[in-house]
Amino acid sequence: MLNNRPALNEVRELFDRENPDGFFCFNDARSWPVYECAARKGLTVGRDISVVGVDNHRVIAETFSPQLTTVELPHYEMGYWAACKLVSMIENRSLDDVPMPKTNAPIPPLDSPIPAKIHCTLIEKESVVR
Repeated sequence: MLNNRPALNEVRELFDRENPDGFFCFNDARSWPVYECAARKGLTVGRDISVVGVDNHRVIAETFSPQLTTVELPHYEMGYWAACKLVSMIENRSLDDVPMPKTNAPIPPLDSPIPAKIHCTLIEKESVVR
């Protein structure tokens, strides 16, 4: 079982030291200690404090209460672009003849400089103060 005590202690100390009005978490799972500490302090996520995660991990983002606002990472698109880019570099050729699949996020051209940028979508839910 995952030991969240160190994360809870760090978030609690941050609450005490900085009195933040919001958290942007490295990933959706890291938002759990923020929700927990906010509740322990009598704060309501989405009303008193904002929380945003990254991943759009549906088990977390849709089951937390209030539901977590999150940034969806385009995993398929990132992997597809990286694999095509690697093949084009190994074979030292353009892959313009390779059809690009229909995707949720636009894939940059293979001749894009590294690192390439792929759009991440903000999935707005209830965890941000309006």
